[in-house]
Amino acid sequence: MDLEKREARGAAGEIHLTPLEYRVIECLARHLGAIITQAQLIREVWGPERLGDSRGLRVCIMNLRGKIEPDPRKPRYLVTEAGLGYRLRSDDSPGG
Repeated sequence: MDLEKREARGAAGEIHLTPLEYRVIECLARHLGAIITQAQLIREVWGPERLGDSRGLRVCIMNLRGKIEPDPRKPRYLVTEAGLGYRLRSDDSPGG
């Protein structure tokens, strides 16, 4: 992930992200390895007026996993921390 160039690359090359997907992954990448709550992601990406609606975030996370995970059903990089939020891991993160 190159935040300056706004590019994402995987083993197969460039990964096309929608503007919304990019904003979500950018927020997670700025806090690599840290847990980011659903509320924080929604506030930063959609705005505070959408705080009660997590459906769009869940769909976006599902779509991102389909693009960046070798097996989206067993996420290695974009992981859910039950009851807390989401964490983006790198290859050299513990457990990643």
